[in-house]
Amino acid sequence: MLINRLTTNRNAAIIRFMMVPYNSRAAKRNLRAGIEKMEGKLTLADKVYRSFRAGRPFKKDRLMLPPDALAEVRAMRDKLRQAMKDATLDPDDCAAAIVFWLERNELPRVRVLRVGNDKEVLDEMFGKYAAVTVGALFALKDKQGGITRRWAHPFLVSPDALELLEKALDSQELKNAIN
Repeated sequence: MLINRLTTNRNAAIIRFMMVPYNSRAAKRNLRAGIEKMEGKLTLADKVYRSFRAGRPFKKDRLMLPPDALAEVRAMRDKLRQAMKDATLDPDDCAAAIVFWLERNELPRVRVLRVGNDKEVLDEMFGKYAAVTVGALFALKDKQGGITRRWAHPFLVSPDALELLEKALDSQELKNAIN
């Protein structure tokens, strides 16, 4: 047992000696070279996805009224469409949806926000009671890479709400919005 501990300590010392600390110039240069190499391999849709997803995630719940939530999702949809136009991609290759609950004993509803159908979605969000918005879903089709990226933007960060958003990502409505 003493031999194992000595061997482990010696190996740890060798590894620490060989590792370049992050704050050195060489480490920063290597990191920058790796980032540039990765960015060189990204498709235009990947670059739009990275720029749209940049920033810190929300840490606390944001319980919003349906008109406020709809306005925020619409603004994010327009921002994504503009980023697609700026990258010379077809803005119809992206979609946004809102996930909301009307009643606790029902499954949450997923409604795709197309340009011009905002009033219909808002009317549906006001039922017997005002809907609780769980979050937003986005999809981006990368024709060059041959994949479709789907991601969620939660308004509520409880484990139950995140689980509902995960299930909603596989909804047929969002998949059909980008075909």
